[in-house]
Amino acid sequence: MRIKLGRPLMMSDIINTLGIRGGAMGLPPEISYITTRSSLCERGDLFIALVGQRYDGGDFLTEARARGAVTLSERCENTDLTVRDSEEALLKLSTLYISRLTYLKECVAITGSVGKTTTRELIHRLTEKSLRVHSTSGNLNNKIGVPLTVLTAPSDTEILLLEAGMNRAGELKCISDAIHPTLSVITNIGSSHIGCLGGADMVARAKLEILSGMKKIRVITPYGCKYTDEAEGAITVSVGRSSADYQLLADGGKFSFLKGDAPIYSFSLDYFGEHIPYCLAHALAVCDRLGITNDSIRDAIQPAITSLSRMKRIDILGITLLDDSYNASPESVKMALRTLSLVNAKRHIALLGDMLELGAYTEEYHEQIGRECAERCDFLITFGVFSEFIIKGARSYGMRDEKIIGFNDYLKANACAEAVLGLLSPGDALLIKASHRTGLTDVLKIIKERLGIGE
Repeated sequence: MRIKLGRPLMMSDIINTLGIRGGAMGLPPEISYITTRSSLCERGDLFIALVGQRYDGGDFLTEARARGAVTLSERCENTDLTVRDSEEALLKLSTLYISRLTYLKECVAITGSVGKTTTRELIHRLTEKSLRVHSTSGNLNNKIGVPLTVLTAPSDTEILLLEAGMNRAGELKCISDAIHPTLSVITNIGSSHIGCLGGADMVARAKLEILSGMKKIRVITPYGCKYTDEAEGAITVSVGRSSADYQLLADGGKFSFLKGDAPIYSFSLDYFGEHIPYCLAHALAVCDRLGITNDSIRDAIQPAITSLSRMKRIDILGITLLDDSYNASPESVKMALRTLSLVNAKRHIALLGDMLELGAYTEEYHEQIGRECAERCDFLITFGVFSEFIIKGARSYGMRDEKIIGFNDYLKANACAEAVLGLLSPGDALLIKASHRTGLTDVLKIIKERLGIGE
């Protein structure tokens, strides 16, 4: 990746921040571009040789230097700037960069097992006309993506809106210690990455690392979560009446958002997707903290909801296709199945692939999804090596074998697509959801092509 900094960084500041000895003799006075791929380097860029499990950017120092880049790596030879840890150096540069954003009012960090991207997109769209907001784009939400996002913030940025994900304990701590959030959001604590972390308590501990770098803790959390309700500085939100600090109430298509007992936002809304109100409640709490007015919310909220792209609804040939194939966790799959059941359709069909990174909980959670399917679907089609567990759960709740089709091999995309297409008829609603790495998107591509749906 090659990024243009929102404002140049002085080489002297880079050297001082990273504690590099030897000075800046022979190096350009400032840096305007950072690259992490040597093949993208141009003269005057700063090439950061990151080291991963399967690669070492230090192997490409010669190419980067030949292209005229200033090189930063963990090696002592053939590099301009030597550091102990190149990934840590990138995080430190983001800390330096934030300190140079003179108009910055808030740095908002968003994490959670489910809903963090939707929440972040909602906050961005609800605030962008009132404030100068710079937000995470795409999937730049890890220890590399977050600092790269920070470094592209324009110099007049007022709000940094950063999505922070994690796979291992310690990752969110590194991110938080670098960006020093002034406001954090934990959308929920579920079972994503539970296989890597070893249990729900460990997942909670890892998510709460987002508070590590906060000088004064202000964290917006879901009401009733045993892990966050008692957290220092917790600001709770709920959907429906409760004792939460903020409450989102619905009466048909009319909504009220209360702070305590006092309404602060009111609007009308047609929403799609059962998860939307929960993400919206967190987003509105942030908007209140940022001083966004009711008029601004009322004008922006329907376009904001309409623009959400995680679950794409496509109506074609009398069939409703719900494409939610981006990713999957037990919580998000259950929400997607509930959304499917709300669609006005003759038959509700679920095409589900594996949920990954669940470790010892893999069988248990896939069986739970199967039981949810039995309650909400007319037909179930599974794709992946954990198909047997989904099917077992569905059977245990009474779904008959003639309503189930299973494919337990990731290489059977064509066969799976043919089975789906052979089953579909006008009036049906089809949900497609799985973890991205299962390859269910290949099945989806075939289905779209046969139905005449363009990209």
